[in-house]
Amino acid sequence: MTGNQIAGRELYNPSITSALQVLEKRVYRGPNIYTHDPIIRIQIDLGPFRGRPIGSLPNLIECLLQQLPPAAKGDAGRHEALHDGALLEDVMAHLALELQTLAGTPVRASKARSMRGVLRSGTVLYPFWDEGVGLLAGIVALRLVNSLLFPEGPSVSGLHQLRPGRDGPMDLYAPFDFTSELHALHQLACQSNPQPATPLHTSASQQDGPCISAASRPLPIISITGTNGKSTTSRMVAHIFRHAGKRVGLTTSNGIYINGEQIVSGDTTGPKSAKVVLNDPNVEVAVLETARGGILREGLGFDRCDVGAVLNIQPDHLGLKGIETVEDLAWVKSLVVEVVADTGTSVLNADDELTLGMRRKAGGHLTLFSMHGGNAASKDLQEHIAGGGTALVREPTVLGDELVLYEGGQRHPIMRARDIPATLGGFAQVNVQNALAAAAIAVAQNIELPVIRAALGSFSTSFEQSPGRLNLYDGHPFRVLLDYAHNPSGMEYLRDLVAHLRPPQGRVIGVMGVAGDRRDEDIRRMGELAAVTFDELVVREDQDRRGRPPLEAAHWVEVGARSAGLPPQNLTTIIDEPQAVHHALCTAYPGDLVILLATDVEGTWQQLLNFQGHRTPLERSEGDGYHATSHD
Repeated sequence: MTGNQIAGRELYNPSITSALQVLEKRVYRGPNIYTHDPIIRIQIDLGPFRGRPIGSLPNLIECLLQQLPPAAKGDAGRHEALHDGALLEDVMAHLALELQTLAGTPVRASKARSMRGVLRSGTVLYPFWDEGVGLLAGIVALRLVNSLLFPEGPSVSGLHQLRPGRDGPMDLYAPFDFTSELHALHQLACQSNPQPATPLHTSASQQDGPCISAASRPLPIISITGTNGKSTTSRMVAHIFRHAGKRVGLTTSNGIYINGEQIVSGDTTGPKSAKVVLNDPNVEVAVLETARGGILREGLGFDRCDVGAVLNIQPDHLGLKGIETVEDLAWVKSLVVEVVADTGTSVLNADDELTLGMRRKAGGHLTLFSMHGGNAASKDLQEHIAGGGTALVREPTVLGDELVLYEGGQRHPIMRARDIPATLGGFAQVNVQNALAAAAIAVAQNIELPVIRAALGSFSTSFEQSPGRLNLYDGHPFRVLLDYAHNPSGMEYLRDLVAHLRPPQGRVIGVMGVAGDRRDEDIRRMGELAAVTFDELVVREDQDRRGRPPLEAAHWVEVGARSAGLPPQNLTTIIDEPQAVHHALCTAYPGDLVILLATDVEGTWQQLLNFQGHRTPLERSEGDGYHATSHD
């Protein structure tokens, strides 16, 4: 007997004919937002079965167990997951585990992280030993469930996308034969593992393969995450280690660098880029900028790290991929400190409540950093230092702010903040904070203070050392600052810096755009901050509008700027980034300050260097993506 006539009783309402649909699949080869172990996620459109416990589908459990061979039935406790309150996604995950065991690649259930809102209905999660076998086990599990729910209807749409090792799609309309399906699964397991199975075996390329085991690659792995400051802090850390004589592999949002030489350009903050560095035999220290997107999409590229640092948690990228609140964002980024080795160090920002809260689940030793030392230190920081803990703090003195190390109850001054070129005389507070974090990471790796002092004392905001981060250019009659501030907290830091850089007689002209995948209220807030930072504003848009129609993101920037009091005659919209930059440069007078918040950092810098124009505004035309609107 098969389908909804098993045991002579119906499993579901026969009028329901749409089979379960596959929406997406992901393979997480390392620690991820769900668990620290490798898992597969298949997202299913459950249709009318969404949220329905299997107890509401009479005889489904009995029918499933009848399909399994005797070896898979075992004792009564083996299938505890198949209880009346379980959901279909739970059933399919359990079947995928059983099928892998039957194929000869046994796996055990993973210990889940505490879940937040990202776990949607229809999420099938299960661990794997061999990637190909794991994917096929999920397919067979879905086909088995569909054969019971829809014996006469079509099979699962989209399963051909998941079929590993096949040139063409599987026959989606063939009757389900469990014996032949299991045989195919076993054959694939034998092909993948002709020798005794190796954990996480995969035939994929090096960068698509399993995460790097810290035990197999004995070099310091430093992972740095947070909302703002990741790239600059990562570059500072790499600079310190190079001063210490180490060959450094570095990943950033601008590219991959091996010992200071860029080998890949672009955003390289995910696990594939991490594996490039970790697989390079010449690298002695790995410094990995680790972004939210890569963690959500694929997890981490390593199973353990020696230093995990979380710089801050600020509202950014909310409303995307199930991350709705800053608490959700903190949950994602806390993975970095959860995988710190017992002998390693977690570095946390004591000034950020969400970041400091991660200390409860952070691995290794704890090091804090804070912009508020001395009498301004928080109770948590004071107790940490009094207990002999390690902390890097900024302390005010009569000669200016000072970076100070507390360790084992001892106070060790490092250097004046103003002596770090990247702080622009101590006024760029964001880089004082980044320097504290970088020094904390270096101390955790036993770098001596004179080396840290010398390295930070030679780290500037030049484009060569820190592209797109507070790059000042004085080669024109006016001054230009190129930066990447792209969220409200970044704009607040920029606003405070501009108050010190503002020319005594000239204007401050800003060019900015906001990515279309931000919430309306976040884009509007950027406009409000721009109005109190700039005297004149040129609003542009990214070439990739990320799903928004033309001018919509620019509209919300304009709304925010006008609501904060920017005069309409001081507001111009030019869609194209190079055209907007050219317009601002052409309208600048000697003595003005032009601030370019760029998306195309390299292209904008080159445009700035090559500029030979004058202060005549760009002719308005309908040329190639050019759209200028004055708000007089």
